[in-house]
Amino acid sequence: MQGSSYRERELELIRLKLVMRLRIKKGDEVLEIGSGKGGTSLLIAAATHAKVTGVEPDKEFLRISRKWAKDLGINAAFKPMPFDGTISLKDKYDFVILSAVLHHTEERTGLRIVSEAVRLTKKGGCIGILEHRKVSKSRVHKSQWSVAKLRKSLGKSSAKVISTESAGKNSFIIVAKVME
Repeated sequence: MQGSSYRERELELIRLKLVMRLRIKKGDEVLEIGSGKGGTSLLIAAATHAKVTGVEPDKEFLRISRKWAKDLGINAAFKPMPFDGTISLKDKYDFVILSAVLHHTEERTGLRIVSEAVRLTKKGGCIGILEHRKVSKSRVHKSQWSVAKLRKSLGKSSAKVISTESAGKNSFIIVAKVME
Protein backbone atom coordinates (compact mmCIF):
# COMPACT_ATOMS: atom_id res chain seq x y z
CA MET A 1 0.00 0.00 0.00
CA GLN A 2 3.03 2.27 0.12
CA GLY A 3 2.53 5.23 -2.18
CA SER A 4 -1.21 4.57 -2.41
CA SER A 5 -3.67 7.40 -2.16
CA TYR A 6 -6.18 7.59 0.67
CA ARG A 7 -8.94 6.52 -1.77
CA GLU A 8 -6.97 3.47 -2.91
CA ARG A 9 -6.35 2.42 0.70
CA GLU A 10 -10.01 2.94 1.56
CA LEU A 11 -11.03 0.77 -1.41
CA GLU A 12 -8.63 -2.00 -0.32
CA LEU A 13 -10.22 -2.01 3.15
CA ILE A 14 -13.73 -2.03 1.69
CA ARG A 15 -12.79 -5.00 -0.52
CA LEU A 16 -11.52 -6.79 2.58
CA LYS A 17 -14.86 -6.04 4.27
CA LEU A 18 -16.71 -7.58 1.30
CA VAL A 19 -14.56 -10.72 1.47
CA MET A 20 -15.21 -11.02 5.21
CA ARG A 21 -18.98 -10.67 4.69
CA LEU A 22 -18.98 -13.56 2.24
CA ARG A 23 -17.23 -15.95 4.67
CA ILE A 24 -15.23 -17.65 1.93
CA LYS A 25 -13.33 -20.69 3.16
CA LYS A 26 -10.75 -23.22 1.98
CA GLY A 27 -12.02 -25.30 -0.92
CA ASP A 28 -14.70 -22.82 -2.04
CA GLU A 29 -14.73 -21.94 -5.72
CA VAL A 30 -14.69 -18.19 -6.32
CA LEU A 31 -15.05 -16.17 -9.52
CA GLU A 32 -14.20 -12.49 -9.69
CA ILE A 33 -15.67 -10.77 -12.74
CA GLY A 34 -13.62 -7.78 -13.82
CA SER A 35 -10.63 -8.74 -11.69
CA GLY A 36 -8.49 -5.81 -12.80
CA LYS A 37 -4.88 -6.23 -11.67
CA GLY A 38 -5.93 -9.14 -9.47
CA GLY A 39 -5.76 -7.56 -6.02
CA THR A 40 -9.09 -8.89 -4.71
CA SER A 41 -8.63 -12.34 -6.27
CA LEU A 42 -5.12 -12.64 -4.83
CA LEU A 43 -6.30 -11.48 -1.41
CA ILE A 44 -9.04 -14.13 -1.37
CA ALA A 45 -6.73 -16.90 -2.57
CA ALA A 46 -4.00 -16.03 -0.08
CA ALA A 47 -6.29 -15.51 2.92
CA THR A 48 -8.72 -18.39 2.42
CA HIS A 49 -6.99 -20.95 0.17
CA ALA A 50 -10.16 -20.98 -1.94
CA LYS A 51 -9.94 -21.88 -5.63
CA VAL A 52 -10.06 -18.43 -7.26
CA THR A 53 -10.53 -17.49 -10.90
CA GLY A 54 -10.48 -13.90 -12.11
CA VAL A 55 -11.81 -12.84 -15.50
CA GLU A 56 -10.77 -9.54 -17.05
CA PRO A 57 -11.03 -7.92 -20.51
CA ASP A 58 -7.82 -5.85 -20.26
CA LYS A 59 -4.83 -7.87 -21.51
CA GLU A 60 -2.30 -5.76 -19.61
CA PHE A 61 -4.20 -6.24 -16.34
CA LEU A 62 -4.27 -10.00 -17.01
CA ARG A 63 -0.50 -9.98 -17.53
CA ILE A 64 0.00 -8.09 -14.24
CA SER A 65 -2.38 -10.40 -12.36
CA ARG A 66 -0.63 -13.52 -13.57
CA LYS A 67 2.80 -12.07 -12.76
CA TRP A 68 1.76 -11.10 -9.22
CA ALA A 69 0.24 -14.54 -8.62
CA LYS A 70 3.44 -16.21 -9.79
CA ASP A 71 5.78 -13.83 -7.94
CA LEU A 72 3.81 -14.16 -4.69
CA GLY A 73 3.30 -17.91 -5.02
CA ILE A 74 -0.48 -17.55 -4.85
CA ASN A 75 -2.64 -20.14 -6.59
CA ALA A 76 -5.16 -18.13 -8.62
CA ALA A 77 -6.10 -18.33 -12.31
CA PHE A 78 -6.76 -15.32 -14.53
CA LYS A 79 -8.65 -15.64 -17.82
CA PRO A 80 -9.71 -13.21 -20.55
CA MET A 81 -13.31 -12.11 -21.05
CA PRO A 82 -14.76 -9.88 -23.78
CA PHE A 83 -15.55 -6.21 -23.12
CA ASP A 84 -19.25 -6.84 -23.80
CA GLY A 85 -19.72 -8.61 -20.45
CA THR A 86 -20.40 -12.10 -21.78
CA ILE A 87 -18.48 -14.83 -20.01
CA SER A 88 -17.86 -18.13 -21.76
CA LEU A 89 -17.23 -20.10 -18.56
CA LYS A 90 -19.51 -23.07 -17.96
CA ASP A 91 -18.49 -23.93 -14.39
CA LYS A 92 -20.58 -22.80 -11.43
CA TYR A 93 -19.01 -21.10 -8.42
CA ASP A 94 -19.79 -20.92 -4.71
CA PHE A 95 -19.11 -17.17 -4.80
CA VAL A 96 -19.07 -14.61 -7.60
CA ILE A 97 -17.62 -11.19 -6.87
CA LEU A 98 -18.06 -7.87 -8.68
CA SER A 99 -15.65 -5.48 -6.97
CA ALA A 100 -15.95 -1.88 -8.18
CA VAL A 101 -16.41 -2.97 -11.78
CA LEU A 102 -19.94 -2.03 -12.90
CA HIS A 103 -19.37 1.74 -13.07
CA HIS A 104 -16.67 1.04 -15.69
CA THR A 105 -19.31 -0.37 -18.06
CA GLU A 106 -22.19 0.99 -20.09
CA GLU A 107 -25.44 0.22 -18.24
CA ARG A 108 -26.53 -2.52 -20.66
CA THR A 109 -23.17 -4.28 -20.31
CA GLY A 110 -23.34 -3.94 -16.52
CA LEU A 111 -26.79 -5.54 -16.46
CA ARG A 112 -25.42 -8.39 -18.60
CA ILE A 113 -22.55 -8.86 -16.13
CA VAL A 114 -25.00 -9.05 -13.20
CA SER A 115 -27.03 -11.62 -15.14
CA GLU A 116 -23.86 -13.62 -15.87
CA ALA A 117 -22.94 -13.48 -12.16
CA VAL A 118 -26.27 -15.08 -11.28
CA ARG A 119 -25.90 -17.71 -14.02
CA LEU A 120 -22.40 -18.65 -12.84
CA THR A 121 -23.29 -18.97 -9.14
CA LYS A 122 -24.24 -22.37 -7.73
CA LYS A 123 -27.65 -22.78 -6.09
CA GLY A 124 -27.17 -21.64 -2.50
CA GLY A 125 -24.06 -19.68 -3.48
CA CYS A 126 -23.57 -15.94 -3.02
CA ILE A 127 -22.83 -12.94 -5.16
CA GLY A 128 -20.89 -10.11 -3.55
CA ILE A 129 -21.06 -6.67 -5.14
CA LEU A 130 -19.00 -3.64 -4.15
CA GLU A 131 -19.89 -0.50 -6.04
CA HIS A 132 -19.58 3.27 -5.78
CA ARG A 133 -22.62 5.50 -5.28
CA LYS A 134 -21.33 8.40 -7.33
CA VAL A 135 -18.68 8.52 -10.00
CA SER A 136 -17.96 11.35 -12.36
CA LYS A 137 -18.65 10.40 -15.97
CA SER A 138 -15.36 9.99 -17.78
CA ARG A 139 -13.54 7.79 -20.24
CA VAL A 140 -13.30 5.05 -17.58
CA HIS A 141 -16.46 5.74 -15.55
CA LYS A 142 -19.42 5.06 -17.79
CA SER A 143 -22.49 4.53 -15.58
CA GLN A 144 -23.98 5.13 -12.15
CA TRP A 145 -25.16 2.27 -9.94
CA SER A 146 -27.32 2.36 -6.85
CA VAL A 147 -28.51 -0.17 -4.31
CA ALA A 148 -32.03 0.21 -5.75
CA LYS A 149 -30.89 -0.42 -9.35
CA LEU A 150 -28.94 -3.52 -8.34
CA ARG A 151 -31.78 -4.82 -6.14
CA LYS A 152 -34.13 -4.45 -9.11
CA SER A 153 -31.72 -6.23 -11.47
CA LEU A 154 -31.10 -9.06 -9.01
CA GLY A 155 -34.84 -9.25 -8.24
CA LYS A 156 -35.51 -10.22 -11.86
CA SER A 157 -33.33 -13.30 -11.38
CA SER A 158 -33.11 -16.22 -9.00
CA ALA A 159 -30.93 -14.18 -6.62
CA LYS A 160 -32.30 -12.78 -3.36
CA VAL A 161 -30.56 -9.81 -1.73
CA ILE A 162 -29.71 -10.83 1.84
CA SER A 163 -27.77 -7.75 2.95
CA THR A 164 -26.82 -4.25 1.90
CA GLU A 165 -24.57 -1.84 3.74
CA SER A 166 -22.69 1.38 3.28
CA ALA A 167 -18.95 1.08 2.98
CA GLY A 168 -16.74 4.12 3.27
CA LYS A 169 -17.88 7.55 2.17
CA ASN A 170 -19.12 6.67 -1.28
CA SER A 171 -19.50 2.90 -1.63
CA PHE A 172 -21.90 0.11 -0.80
CA ILE A 173 -21.83 -3.66 -0.52
CA ILE A 174 -24.63 -6.01 -1.58
CA VAL A 175 -24.68 -9.73 -0.85
CA ALA A 176 -27.24 -11.84 -2.72
CA LYS A 177 -27.93 -15.57 -2.48
CA VAL A 178 -28.86 -17.59 -5.57
CA MET A 179 -31.99 -19.57 -4.76
CA GLU A 180 -32.51 -21.85 -7.78
